[in-house]
Formats: sequence, C-alpha cells, structure tokens
Amino acid sequence: MRYHLKVMSSCMQDIYNRKNYAMMLIVSVFIKILFTLKKTLRCNLMLVNIPAPKDFIQSVFI
Repeated sequence: MRYHLKVMSSCMQDIYNRKNYAMMLIVSVFIKILFTLKKTLRCNLMLVNIPAPKDFIQSVFI
C-alpha cells in the first residue's frame, strides 16, 4: 500500500510540475472516489457480518 501511495504522489508531483492542473484535479478526484468506495465496501461488509435490526439498516441506506 505504501508503494502505491509513493507512486501516486510522484505521479501527482509530475503532473504538478507540468502545470497541468486539470489533469491533477481529475487524478485527485479519482483517488478520493477510490478511497470512498473502499470505506463503503468495508462498512457494508461489517453490516453483513453483524446481524442488525432492519430499521437500523434502512436508516443507514436512506
């Protein structure tokens, strides 16, 4: 994981050095979406593993 972060940061640095701000924005948004999806998946897995009341699950997904 640390290696991937290093690669991403060097990629960001390269884009920044070229002053390509639009590309930098796209890359950062893409990274944010990836991390958000990861968190959501983890939460969903926790909900599946732990038996919870139906109304609690409905309130989470609304």
